[in-house]
Amino acid sequence: MQPLTSTVIGLLGASGGLGTSTLACAVACLSADVGTPTLLVDLAPGGGGLDQLVGLPHEPGERWPSGDRDVLALRADRLLRRDRLRVLSHRGSIPSGSRWRPLGPVALETVARLARAPGTSVLDLPRADHPEAPLWWDLCDHVVLLSGTGPTQVCAALAARPRLGPALGLVTRPSPNGAIA
Repeated sequence: MQPLTSTVIGLLGASGGLGTSTLACAVACLSADVGTPTLLVDLAPGGGGLDQLVGLPHEPGERWPSGDRDVLALRADRLLRRDRLRVLSHRGSIPSGSRWRPLGPVALETVARLARAPGTSVLDLPRADHPEAPLWWDLCDHVVLLSGTGPTQVCAALAARPRLGPALGLVTRPSPNGAIA
């Protein structure tokens, strides 16, 4: 039996409203369901929280704190948990006036440490135009770009593609009318 290694998969929406967070949750849940220790990380600080999507909104466990010192202290055994799935979720919006950079170097260092554990880490990546986004892409072994098939959605995917590097997969979500640009 081969020892379990660590793999980091990042999911990135080329534009909003494509279901990237939902796909990230599905990938993480499937990974955990087949017996792989899995970490799901919410990198959308203004969103509703991945804990909602995986059905753990009221469960005990640490979520993203709002200060660098607390972020560095995060431990996998204290995160939200269901069987082999651990979730690091945001609580929702960042308080106004907060000087904490939720996707900055301290958060990156913490997630990199957590992702080194054997198993699979699934990152719901920040938007491609976020200033910290390239740092997160570098952490990933594989990046999956989710694109719609409407003209503006395809343009957004084409704009993001050159910055993402060679470890890229593409998932398309058809437009409601089924047209492909």
